[in-house]
Amino acid sequence: MTNRFRAGGTAAVLLAFSAVASAQEGPSAERYRLRAEWRWWKPSLTSQVQKGFGDAQGTLLDLTANFGVPDEDTWEVHGAIKFSPSFKLLGSYIPIEYRGDTTADSNFNYGGELYFRGDRVVTTFKGAVYGAAVQWDFVRRPSGYFGLILGGRVLLVDSVVLAPEPGRRVVDSETIPVPVFGLTGRAYGGRRLSLSGSFAGLSLGNRGHYWEFDVSGRLHLSDRFAGQIGWRRIAIEGEDNRDFVKFLMSGITFGVELSL
Repeated sequence: MTNRFRAGGTAAVLLAFSAVASAQEGPSAERYRLRAEWRWWKPSLTSQVQKGFGDAQGTLLDLTANFGVPDEDTWEVHGAIKFSPSFKLLGSYIPIEYRGDTTADSNFNYGGELYFRGDRVVTTFKGAVYGAAVQWDFVRRPSGYFGLILGGRVLLVDSVVLAPEPGRRVVDSETIPVPVFGLTGRAYGGRRLSLSGSFAGLSLGNRGHYWEFDVSGRLHLSDRFAGQIGWRRIAIEGEDNRDFVKFLMSGITFGVELSL
């Protein structure tokens, strides 16, 4: 009974607080219907893959050490449609493309194919991360907002591992949908500066996880246009039978934001 009373009291307090917060007038830069942001991202890559076939266990491989895949810059687009002062529909797109060309320094098994030491191995991993979510700003103040995110991410990856001279090739396509839940907020220091952050993701237990963290500072040249600089991290890990993948991308971002 006590727990029920506490839960009911907590819910009532949150609802009352949300109603009061909704009545607060937000910063002038937050009075928009449509917002778009473009960023350039310079992530460092840490990644491992393992792909078996039938009863054969694949070799656990590092994309940089075994496939010669270097760090690559990419870009991203984020958008928001504001339906009410507290509710927004979010969307995002991040292309991913990595290529490697190296000589194998040891024998390995990938996707049922054996690659031998001395083979030239050409690798391509290409895809994208698509995102969609609903944001509820349950705290709104003249100095900013704080809210919840509920949505999903879809990771699409096409991969090719090729040894040209022996003619060994493994081609694969993966589509990985992941629901996400998180927190986001933005604080304004006057009309020209703001600081925002978000953390979202979900753990799927032994099957893996998806986590993303983002922090950004902005210089608002006007209520409609701002320059951005920040840091982003995306961690993806998944396991399915004899397949395993781990991607960790983190690095600086910079871009522009337009609000209409």
